[in-house]
Amino acid sequence: MRLTVGTGFLLSSATPVKTLLAFFLPLVFLLPAHAQEAGNPLRYGKKSGRIVSGTGYAVTKGHVKKHMAEGRWKTVSAANGNVLQVHRYSKGYYDGEQDYYNEDLVAGKSLLVTKSFYRMGRKDSAWISYNSKGAVIWISHYHLDTLMSDSSWSADGKLLMAKSYRADGFVTTQCFWPNGRVRSASTLNGTKHEGWVIDNPDSGWKDSLPQFYSHYSGGKKDGGERARLSGGYSMTCNWKSGLYDGEFRLFYPGGKIEFSGQFRDGIKTGAWKYYSPSGVLLQTTWFHNGCFLPAGNSTREYDTLPQPPPDSVYTFDGNGRLSCISRSALRPEEFTGYLSETFLARTHEQFFDTTGYIKEEGDLSGTRKDGTWKTFYPGGKLRSSLDYVSGTANGTYTVFYPGGKKMITAEVNDFLAVKAVFYGKDGKPLALSSPKVDEMSGQWF
Repeated sequence: MRLTVGTGFLLSSATPVKTLLAFFLPLVFLLPAHAQEAGNPLRYGKKSGRIVSGTGYAVTKGHVKKHMAEGRWKTVSAANGNVLQVHRYSKGYYDGEQDYYNEDLVAGKSLLVTKSFYRMGRKDSAWISYNSKGAVIWISHYHLDTLMSDSSWSADGKLLMAKSYRADGFVTTQCFWPNGRVRSASTLNGTKHEGWVIDNPDSGWKDSLPQFYSHYSGGKKDGGERARLSGGYSMTCNWKSGLYDGEFRLFYPGGKIEFSGQFRDGIKTGAWKYYSPSGVLLQTTWFHNGCFLPAGNSTREYDTLPQPPPDSVYTFDGNGRLSCISRSALRPEEFTGYLSETFLARTHEQFFDTTGYIKEEGDLSGTRKDGTWKTFYPGGKLRSSLDYVSGTANGTYTVFYPGGKKMITAEVNDFLAVKAVFYGKDGKPLALSSPKVDEMSGQWF
């Protein structure tokens, strides 16, 4: 047996204490006298006939047959006759509809708060709860004491939650926005998600698409996932046993792709391509050793997470033409920090002109030039080379004629040429008194 106390009684700051006692005490005192214990029939010493009993606050009337409660039993308020409970028995067991009421002493009437159904003492069919205005707010369905489903409803009759229970322990829950669109949906096996999970929080009900649509297996994401992110962005990806695996794509608010790439067991692999909002390719980053992205972290923050560096980054101008290639010179075992720090620790840079020919290349340590940097004529022939140490020009500086022969060689110290030799187009050194030599000596680069 279940007794539900509803919200039909209207309280106010002016409600006297005696009125409150008159409402609650009958419910307390009437239960022990005529409540059927679960699995036990309601027995009486009287063999057959009519039964009338009272507690001072409530009066119960019914019939017994062969010492067992039988037929319809009714409990009313001793003060005013308002109905408090109506039970139906068969051979001492609850059987059929059972009704529970609250007294609204202000209105002077009883309000139905719970309607339940039994089959020979076992919960069966619907259990329905009502609010003070008679609207359904909760329904549970049973089959011979086994709970099969639950549902909750708004005061205006809109379905808010539906939950179903399976014999194997799986529980499926769906929640809805007032307009009927899904707010969330999931299936649990114990505490682990199974199958598709939909999450549409906050103001997501304004859009027909869920914010997150993910597939789980054994409590871990496994399979496809779609999501709508803040700022109008969206993404699609694939998971395997809780790790990113397969294609990952992020889209601009307008629907055009921002970047895409592949994961293998949570590790970035292959080419990752980045595009402008208009669809122009801006950059291609190649991963061989991978770039680990822990599951559960925002994909928008991937470049701030500790991870090994990419092998190379291809950057394009606004017209989709290649403008720069950066290749990591760092071995995977040398990884110690964040991508933004580690990748820049040692890279080889190549810059290209608008015709696609290389125009400059060299190594960087962090953001500083280090080692030999070369420049090129239009068409790709070597124009010059200059040695750097931690961002400072130190070492040999050489300039070449378009045909490939040396034009100038110089020793540079902290960007200052301290010794220079000029060559003619025939490859022979010019006299040290040549105006060109005087012009070069002492020059800052």
